[in-house]
Amino acid sequence: MLLVDDDPLIQALVRSRLGADGMKVTTAVDGAEGLRLMRSTSPDVVILDIRMPKLDGWSVLSAMKSDPQLARIPVIILSVEEERGRGFSLGAFEYLVKPVEPDRLVSVISSAVSPTSGEVLVVDDDADTRDIVQRRLRAEGFDVSHVANGEDALLRMRVSPPSLLVLDLVMPGVDGFEVLSRIRAAGHEFPVVVLTGKELDDVDRARLREGLARVIQKHGRSMEEVVDEAKRFVIRRRELQTTRVPRVLYVEDVAQNRDIVRRYLRGVVELLEAEDGEEGVDVARRERPDLILMDLSLPRMDGWTATRTLRGDAATAQIPVVALTAHASAEDRERALGAGCSDYLTKPVERGQLVRAIRKNLNRT
Repeated sequence: MLLVDDDPLIQALVRSRLGADGMKVTTAVDGAEGLRLMRSTSPDVVILDIRMPKLDGWSVLSAMKSDPQLARIPVIILSVEEERGRGFSLGAFEYLVKPVEPDRLVSVISSAVSPTSGEVLVVDDDADTRDIVQRRLRAEGFDVSHVANGEDALLRMRVSPPSLLVLDLVMPGVDGFEVLSRIRAAGHEFPVVVLTGKELDDVDRARLREGLARVIQKHGRSMEEVVDEAKRFVIRRRELQTTRVPRVLYVEDVAQNRDIVRRYLRGVVELLEAEDGEEGVDVARRERPDLILMDLSLPRMDGWTATRTLRGDAATAQIPVVALTAHASAEDRERALGAGCSDYLTKPVERGQLVRAIRKNLNRT
């Protein structure tokens, strides 16, 4: 672990607590030193303060996501300031506000190191309810994170979609109905458990059915029902893991774009990556993916040439190639389709649009 924080007390507390769990902690007192240590030590996780001398945490996070060597390192922001939305929009794995319970920090680090273990996200504006749900699920061995409103939930899920969502309905600003509608429109398919004290009418129930949500009314046994639903999800997830998921190759030279697509497709496909056209052709021939996402402006060999090369090889000729590019003109589109692309998407692409295009082109095969 690398802790980037200029507060000696925080350094001592984090080093002591994580050291008790056998984690090795390296520290940096400013952002510039933090970036230097990241490049020389390649930490598993970075714990990052925001307000620091020389280079603040926002600048560090932006630099990491733009650097291919650092872009994949999970970043946990640990700050006295509440700016969750900005943190998640820049690619933070989690945002914790000081003071934070040491056990909570350990839990978040465990989730960051082993993201495939799955996470439950609790969205409720009532602090007591959030606390009860978190403690009950953690006691059953689940990794749990929380946010206090719908807007923060949507920002968080853009960066790191949970495996299971526990959602309140009545919240200020963006309510639970809107959260549910927007995550389904974005193509997210994770299960949603609605935990609410609201009296539901027929219109409410229809909206929740449309969003494929399981509804639990708040009462004496509601926590047990939430735990039971979470356990059923784990069983279903284990069953699904025995089924082969599609393998998709993403050919893209910009680390930040790869990071975005990686987050979009987590849990949907097995993602392979290549950073230029030549490497993309080599990986496609070696791995035989089910589908290829192809940038067009690539070093060494551009996407048009790479696609024609794949189409000319019997081993890869039938693999669908979907162009994913900043080139938006009709001429560029025709050129890509003429080179052999099956479909054409322009950046920036929404998650739902990308997932639908992948499924559409996989179904054609």
